[in-house]
Amino acid sequence: AMSGCTRSVGRRAPSKRRTNSATMVAFGMLVGAVLASSIATGPSASASTGTTAHIAWTPCPQAAGYRCGELPVPLDYGHQSRGSLRLAVIEHPVAHSRGVVIFNPGGPGESGVLILPILASLVPAAVRQDFTLVSFDERGTGSSKPLLCGPSVAAAASAVAGTEAATRVFAPLEHSCRSTYPALFPTVSTTTSARDMDQLRMALGAKRIDYYC
Repeated sequence: AMSGCTRSVGRRAPSKRRTNSATMVAFGMLVGAVLASSIATGPSASASTGTTAHIAWTPCPQAAGYRCGELPVPLDYGHQSRGSLRLAVIEHPVAHSRGVVIFNPGGPGESGVLILPILASLVPAAVRQDFTLVSFDERGTGSSKPLLCGPSVAAAASAVAGTEAATRVFAPLEHSCRSTYPALFPTVSTTTSARDMDQLRMALGAKRIDYYC
């Protein structure tokens, strides 16, 4: 399982990590905590789905200079005959990219597709100009088959954490989501999100990515 944020995901490849470190640390300070762990995927990653997905990029309609697309991923990595779903993705391409940085907005439930253009305007110019910035809507959120099973906005706003009102509002949430989305809900997890990101890494043609949240 993957907890929190990892610095890098993918197979190790020769890179100028020493040269990049100062720039990437500055970026990490802007967008959140950075953990120093690595996940080596190796050849077995692509074997888990049998093929590498392709993203058909098109210009984003509301974000100049960005490209939007969809990434098909298995609905259930353990039972791939159950079909697939499509994750909304966005990238800020550069002419001579030195690598890929994937940003996860967390939230929970925030849209990476909507937030990336805002984030990109805040990161150091050296990162924005030299690295391909990528984000996505995690499964169950945004434009990636969202789970629409929570309380109303008014009810959620009135439920102060730690109070009986909050318990009454949110206690039925799991049952509501599980009954409304019986196939999707069990697959929404940190582990599955990590596997989705590895599919994104492969679709981008990257042996290794940097990941910040």
